[in-house]
Amino acid sequence: EVCDLAQNHLVEEFTWQFTTRADADVNAPVVFGIAPENAATDVPVTTRVVIEFSEIVDLTTIDRTSVALTDRIAGPVACTYTSHGRQVTVTPTQPLQHDSYHTVSVGSTIEDLAGNRLSHPVVSTFTTESVPDSSPPTVVGVVPAEDATDVARVAKLRVLFDEILDYTTIHDASIQLVPSAPGTVECTGK
Repeated sequence: EVCDLAQNHLVEEFTWQFTTRADADVNAPVVFGIAPENAATDVPVTTRVVIEFSEIVDLTTIDRTSVALTDRIAGPVACTYTSHGRQVTVTPTQPLQHDSYHTVSVGSTIEDLAGNRLSHPVVSTFTTESVPDSSPPTVVGVVPAEDATDVARVAKLRVLFDEILDYTTIHDASIQLVPSAPGTVECTGK
């Protein structure tokens, strides 16, 4: 039974009547949106493209010629196509290339269930994410130089790395200054 949030039941059955027109569907489908959005950057290489239409489209009119995903350098991307309601999902069969410019082309050969063709083609682009950094940072230099002598007791010490570090990982336990003779070392850092 129909209830409100307090579990009060509908008092009596409610009915109404109406008549539908016999008009045929003459409205062409329209692309409402594409994800990733146009000009998106840093898109994951495992992304799927989702196209939302104004109405349900005939999946038999969706293929690599009517909905194309293209890598600017590698060319056409092999994909599978599925639909759910007004959405069509384009799934690449392999991860996309890193740092690559992609074009999604939605052609006017797509039809709705009544046979009306897409009103106009749509093109959208996106760029995939960069190759993940998998190399650890490396020390490429120190000041003062290795085995330097006569270094002032108040000298600024510097360690140079080959890449930018995550500053939240730099603390007393991660970088240590150890004296070669017994004594106390005081340091401050920036």
